[in-house]
Amino acid sequence: MPRFFFTTNGAEHLVDKEGCELHDPDQARLLAVKLAGAILNDQPFLLSDARELRVEVRDEDGAFISLVSVSMTSDPPQHQRGGKVLRFVV
Repeated sequence: MPRFFFTTNGAEHLVDKEGCELHDPDQARLLAVKLAGAILNDQPFLLSDARELRVEVRDEDGAFISLVSVSMTSDPPQHQRGGKVLRFVV
């Protein structure tokens, strides 16, 4: 089974040196989304101060697989006023 590595950037930069054996890149993408959710569940204020949470997935050859990026802004989109906006990029 192929091995995938998950590097996180949020409150701190953590490089996964062990990796995780999964069946395919789709499973790795799903695990990255779950990992981002678990981090935010444990650290809900991580996105304050205009920070961003990033979980990058690479395969055992170092090839890029996907990036989960979660950020929050207090600046409304041009077509909307007030409130907070969360952007999820998978």
